[in-house]
Amino acid sequence: MGTNVTQSKVEPRTTAPSLNPYIGQFTYRQAAHLLKRATFGAKNADIKAFVSRGLNLSVLELLRSDKLPNPPVRMVPTWADGNYDDPYVAVGNTFVNDTNYNYYRFLYLRVWLMKLMINQGRGITEKMVLFLQNLVPTSWESVQEARFVYKTQMLYRKYALGNYKDFIKEVTTDPGMLLYLNGNYNDKNNPDENYARELQELFCVGKGAGSGYTQDDVIAAAKVLTGWRVDWANNTFYFDKWAHDSNDKVFSAYYNNKVITGKSGDLGKGETTELIDMIFDQNEVAKHVVRKLYLFFVQSEISDTVESNIITPLADIFRSNNYNFKPVLEKLFLSKHFFEEAVMGAVIKSPTDLLVGSIRTLGIQLIAKKKDTYSYCQTDLPSEADFWNHQSIVDHCSYMGQNMMAPPNVAGWPAYHQQPLYYKCWILRIVWLGENM
Repeated sequence: MGTNVTQSKVEPRTTAPSLNPYIGQFTYRQAAHLLKRATFGAKNADIKAFVSRGLNLSVLELLRSDKLPNPPVRMVPTWADGNYDDPYVAVGNTFVNDTNYNYYRFLYLRVWLMKLMINQGRGITEKMVLFLQNLVPTSWESVQEARFVYKTQMLYRKYALGNYKDFIKEVTTDPGMLLYLNGNYNDKNNPDENYARELQELFCVGKGAGSGYTQDDVIAAAKVLTGWRVDWANNTFYFDKWAHDSNDKVFSAYYNNKVITGKSGDLGKGETTELIDMIFDQNEVAKHVVRKLYLFFVQSEISDTVESNIITPLADIFRSNNYNFKPVLEKLFLSKHFFEEAVMGAVIKSPTDLLVGSIRTLGIQLIAKKKDTYSYCQTDLPSEADFWNHQSIVDHCSYMGQNMMAPPNVAGWPAYHQQPLYYKCWILRIVWLGENM
């Protein structure tokens, strides 16, 4: 989403925005624009490689599926106060399956994510992980269980270029999400509407003109979702049939007066699949998600013309491809609209884009710290130096308004959704910091 450093006069749009293939020159400038939007920053070598390959092959490389990374590990032996940071696992070992609670693991998780962003290749995975983290968020500050935060992060990676409908089905019963939006406490005798509301309002049909779900739909959906529980011992989830509401659930005309027949016993878990299938039958789901993609990768202005010429046809592609991201992104990145002058350089960078992108673009090497008076390091262990180098970047992202793995609320970071400011929210945050430091 970074701005393009090349200075040029932005000419007014003379033709309507179009998804027709871009057939103009694909020079250093266009390649840099593509990389900055789809990755964090743009290395000189990567820009040149894309120019030599041309637009089509470059987009294919962007949209390749990356292999899943190794899990985070303990990196620091002791802290300045002399306390062991994690007595349950050894330095260099992972903690993602360990059931003991330890605060420092959240720090390692965020450093793990920061390292993945800085060391990413030419694929879009890391940017899509951030997109999903913002669209369907959880927060380590709320979940407070590192192994579950990790599981949710791996879901984002699994579906970064995958099927959004399947992602919603899986994240609905994800332990981290069950804790974040109270699904773990959703009971037939006391239904909790939190996830049922956000599933519709934020994750699927949205609040646009084509959305018409009602409060009664929220209540009915909450009853469908009763019974899902976190399995703390086995790092997963289970269905408690005794906590599930087995009565019929009736939905509004927006959902064609759908009735999800109540089911008893283990059959009750099938109601969740029926609910999500019903929601995804609405055309507005595709439009809502595509608008979010557009705001994230293109610009904050969605005019009536952009809605009709860009959003609607991309939503059709999304739906016809069973809610897979890749065909939508491919069409967008190959389009004339994506390379319009009015679009290039039209986005204010997020803190993560600014810091990670700068490190990558400038080829900054993080110098290993040693144990001394001016360092947090208590040993000369390389992993400890590596931790503090990356932790400082995580901290600065937080100072600037983007707390990694912890959006401010279930709507995500305001810059991606808050009208009419959108990206200007990042600037306001920096101004606020300057006035209050």
